[in-house]
Amino acid sequence: MIGGIRLIAWKDWTLRLRDRWSLVSWLAVPLMIGVMITALSGGQGGPALTARVLLVDQDDTFISHALASALGQQPGDRKLIEVSIVDRAEGQRGIEAGEASALLIVPEGFGTAVLRERPAKLELVTNPAQRILPGIVEEYLKVLVDGAFYAHRVFGEQLKTIDAAIDARRGGGRRVLDDTKVAQLSVSINDNIRWLAGYLDP
Repeated sequence: MIGGIRLIAWKDWTLRLRDRWSLVSWLAVPLMIGVMITALSGGQGGPALTARVLLVDQDDTFISHALASALGQQPGDRKLIEVSIVDRAEGQRGIEAGEASALLIVPEGFGTAVLRERPAKLELVTNPAQRILPGIVEEYLKVLVDGAFYAHRVFGEQLKTIDAAIDARRGGGRRVLDDTKVAQLSVSINDNIRWLAGYLDP
C-alpha cells in the first residue's frame, strides 16, 4: 500500500519536473503574491502604500457617515485606505490632478435606500495612472455592499424600526424613540447577535 503511494508520488513529481514552466509558475505565483502584499503593507518598516479616497457626501446621514468611517478603518497601525471628505468640485480637481486613487460620490437619498433595502448607486471614479490601489478600494466597497445585504438578513426588523424613527424625527417629533423602545431594540439586536454567534463562533 505504502509502496504504491510512493510510486504514484514519484511519477507525479517526475511529470512536474519535465514541465519546467509549470513548476516555475507553481513556485513563483505564491512568491509574487507575498511580495505584493509585503509592498502594500510597507514591508519591514518601509513606507506603506496608501490609497487616498476623496469622498463627496451628498447624503450627509448616519449611514453615509458610517460608510466613510468603515472605508477608512482597517486593523493595525497602517492604513491601506485614507478617506478625505471633500466637496464635488474639490474632489473632481483632485482626481483629475492625480492626487488620489479614487473619487467616491455618495448621492442624496443613499441612507434611506440602504435602510429600506432599495437600489442605491455609488459613483466611483478611479485614477487611471494607478493600477493596484484603485482596485483595492473597489473590492473593499464590494465587501461593504455585501455587509449591508447580510445586515438586512439578520437585523431587518431593527433596521425598519430605525428607519421609522428617522422619519418621525423628520416629521418634527422631539423624541426619536422612547426609553422602552430603545431597550426593546437593544435586546432584540443582542438576541440576534447571540444567535449569529452560534454559527460563526466555533
